[in-house]
This record gives sequence, C-alpha cells and structure tokens, in this order.
Amino acid sequence: MVTNLCRKLIADRRGATAIMIALMAALLIGFAGLGVEVVQALETQRHMQAVADSAALSAANAQLIGSPSPYTYEGFALAAKAGYSSGQTTACVSTSPQVYVGAPCAGRESNAAYLTGGYVEAFIEAPFTLQLAHVVFPGNFTLHGRAVAHIPPSNPSCSIALKPNNSSHSVTGLTVNSGKTVNYLNCSVSVNANAIKNGTSGTFCATDIYVGGTIGNNGNSGFTTSTTCGSGSPPLCSNSTPSASCVPNAPAALNPWADTTPPTCGSYSNVPGGNTVTIGTVGATVNCYNGFSLTGQKSVTLNPGVYVINGSISMTGSNTVLAGTGVTIFLTGTGTVNLGGGTATLTAQTAAQSPTYGGLLFYSTSSGSSSFGGGNNTSQLTGVIVMANQDLTYHGTPVTTGNQCSEIVASTITFSGDSTLSANCAGFTNKQIQQPAILVE
Repeated sequence: MVTNLCRKLIADRRGATAIMIALMAALLIGFAGLGVEVVQALETQRHMQAVADSAALSAANAQLIGSPSPYTYEGFALAAKAGYSSGQTTACVSTSPQVYVGAPCAGRESNAAYLTGGYVEAFIEAPFTLQLAHVVFPGNFTLHGRAVAHIPPSNPSCSIALKPNNSSHSVTGLTVNSGKTVNYLNCSVSVNANAIKNGTSGTFCATDIYVGGTIGNNGNSGFTTSTTCGSGSPPLCSNSTPSASCVPNAPAALNPWADTTPPTCGSYSNVPGGNTVTIGTVGATVNCYNGFSLTGQKSVTLNPGVYVINGSISMTGSNTVLAGTGVTIFLTGTGTVNLGGGTATLTAQTAAQSPTYGGLLFYSTSSGSSSFGGGNNTSQLTGVIVMANQDLTYHGTPVTTGNQCSEIVASTITFSGDSTLSANCAGFTNKQIQQPAILVE
C-alpha cells in the first residue's frame, strides 16, 4: 500500500509548476538583487574615485602652497569628510589600507625619478557587502579608488588677477595701457578671467602666461613670453599663434594668502600731527591706527611690526613720505590704498621677523579700488600686495625696481606705467603663486 502511494505521488503532476516557480523565484530574486547591488557597487566605486581624485589634488595643492601642516592632512581630512577615515597611513604597505595619501606606491610615478617630482597618490578601498544576492553569491567585493596628482613644473607667478568671468560677459583680468612696458622678471602671470588686454604699442613680458579663457593682445604686437623685453623675444602670444608658454583655458591659480587671518584690534589711535612723525611700538604684537592721508610735507615712518589700519591710506602731496622696513599693513573696513603722490618706500617683514606674515606688505579683503605708485622715482615697494577683492592700478617703475620681491594679488590689475615685477622672495616667504596640481592618473 505504501508502495502504491509513493508511485501515485511520483506520477502526480498537480502543483509542479508552483514548485518550479518557487525554486526559480529564489534564483530570480538572487539575480535581481545582484543587479541592484552591482549598480550600487558601481555608484559607490565612482564616489570613492571622486574622493580619491579630490584627496590627491587637495594634498598636492597643500604641498604646492606650503601648507604649515603636513600636506597629507588635507587629503586625509577630505577623505574623512566623505566617510573614509579608518586605516589612514602615509606608508606604502603590502596590504592596502583603507586610506593612503603620500608619494605614489605603484605605477610609473612610483620610481625614483618621480618621487621628488611633485607627485601625490591617494588610494581608498573598502569592502562592499552583498545583501539580497548574498544567498546566491556569498562573500564580499572590495572596491577602491586611486588617483595621482602632479604639481606642474611652472615658474612661480608674480601676480594673480582673481576675478572670474561674469555669467553674462567676459572679464579682462589684466590690462597693460597703451605705450607701457611691463616686465615680469623670471616669473609668470596668472589670470583667472577670460583675457589679457595689451594696449596699442604696449609690451608685456613674462616667462609663462596662464589665462582662464582666451589669451588676447587686442590685435597689437609686443605681447611676448620672455624674461626680458626687446629683440629676440619668442613669437607673439595670441589667440591665433599661441606659443608653448601661453596656456589658455587654464585652471584658476592658487592664492597662497587666501587663508591669512588678520590680527584684531580693540581700539585705534590717530596718527600724530606734525610734519615728521614715527608710529608703531617696536616689539608690539600689533599696532592699531585709524586711516590717514598724507598732504603737504607730511612724513610718516613706521617702526618694524604689524599694523592694522582702520580705513584707508592715501598720499596726495608730492613732498609727502611714507616709509618703513619690516612692516605688514592690514586694512580693515572699506580700506583702500592710494599712493599717487610723494615717496613711498616700504619693505615687508622677513620670514625671520614673522613666520606668519613674512613677505606680506599690504593686505585687504574689502572691495573697491587701490592705486600704487605714481610718485617720484625714489619710491619703492618690496613685498607682496594682496587686495583680493579690489581693482588695483599699478602706476609704474617707481614702485619696484630690480630683481626683488614684488608680487600682486588682486581682483583685476591695470598697469598704467612701465613696471617691473619679480618673485625673488627668498628670505621673505616660501609661499608662491603657482598653477594648481592636475590629475595624471
């Protein structure tokens, strides 16, 4: 009887389809789950790659601008913000960590020729756990992202024009007025906006020219890439005939003073009266004064130190004098500078005098316009002028002469007189204006 029941059960075909569907459903769910999770894995991998790209670029740029912390911190901080914080290391190991930032451990950049060439690798890996598909495909995947950034071997720039293009029109970041000669001694120029404009018969010379859009010379000759102006200069740098040293559509240059924190003041003093005065206390942490204007035969000498000026500084008299050696001047409020008359002879602090502000001569974050130079031929400014939100007019050679430290960071820059700039800032600061790192892997 039992045998008959078994035979009937085996021969019975009722419900066979349901059984087959039940068996296949598990496989279908497994494969469907795998499809969904493969898409999730690809999205996660793309995210990891994007984080690796950003970490490599961030670390390389921190190295480029001389970040006071180890440059790897920038890469690790960015990775941690994206959720990859464990297993951070700067040492190449046989088993990959979760997050690595440092010199390249693999690829062509890992050989000795590249290790000192400004290459930074970021590597991120993490396990990806299968959920729905785990029944069919046990085990985990390991996902990773890897990037290598390189600091381009370009000459440091003597100036940056920071203003970007407007959404509705192009912006001329740097202008050389007609008939003027501007010579960048052994240094480059970086313009984040669309173009450089060279006026009729104007001459502009630099070792490298980086522009965020097109490189224009307003249809005039005398636009060269050279360490000196005159005969024998390389070919014209224009839209139609760019030379190797002229780079259009370049990424925005780095402002190494962007994170500068000015000191604060509780109160401000007025500059004393009289024709000849000396201000500032030697050894003081900061000297705080209200803005002032020099007229007549007014002569003001600044003792070495850091100054915060609440307002503007101007020189309007041909016999006025503003002098100081080892000084850094911060302008607050709506502070601008107009050194259009008299004699201005100012030298920034050295790195030995101030590791924080060494090389910085003028600094302002306010908007507006500032004017430097235009006085008599003995005027001279040595150091870095940072007016990141201002349109700056540079009046000419009286401001800077020779191969010295003379750099400009401004929103836009106009040269209205013959001018010479140089990035010879050794001893003043190790910060340099350079083009940002680029991804090579």
